[in-house]
Amino acid sequence: MRPEHIRTPRPPYAADMGFFEKAGLNVQVQTFSSGAEAAEAVIGGSPDLAITTPLLLANGYLRGLPFAIVAAGPIATTKSPSTLLCVAANGPIHSAQDLIGQTVGLNVLNTVLALSLDAYLASAMQKGSIRSLANPYIYIAPRFLLGAWFTSRQFAQRQMVRATFADHMDPTDIQALLDAAVRYGVLSKHLRATDLIVS
Repeated sequence: MRPEHIRTPRPPYAADMGFFEKAGLNVQVQTFSSGAEAAEAVIGGSPDLAITTPLLLANGYLRGLPFAIVAAGPIATTKSPSTLLCVAANGPIHSAQDLIGQTVGLNVLNTVLALSLDAYLASAMQKGSIRSLANPYIYIAPRFLLGAWFTSRQFAQRQMVRATFADHMDPTDIQALLDAAVRYGVLSKHLRATDLIVS
């Protein structure tokens, strides 16, 4: 299965199926209510590895937090949408134009979801009327990293962790997201994806 088809990380499944044990790994799975909570725990030293959006890691890195991306998580592509902007089927919203003057609710701010909505609405305003609401992620980039497995730089150095680059772990997948985040004010300044990745 290709990474862009994996919707969510599956460590609990892997643990339940004994995959870690079969690989000779001693893994204890922890769950967190948010990526921010996971990031805080990683910086605190437990767990050693977690997954969250690269935007959270980039914002932390710009504030001096020692995050290090070690592997790709889910990837958003135009061929494999993972998020859609939805409205009531019988409601008055039929296009981005209908959202002018309306309130759009999100469960979190400064995330990939908020960024994609900003990009979608900006694109709709430039193009004029759009006939249907769509996958807002395509307005960020045709392909970008939604999630990244990360650790602290201290742990990465102590354990000599190195990122493994394959077709699905390409810095340009992260860079597309970081550039859009700067463009729409989610990140305060430009950041190179390679600054976040363990090399």
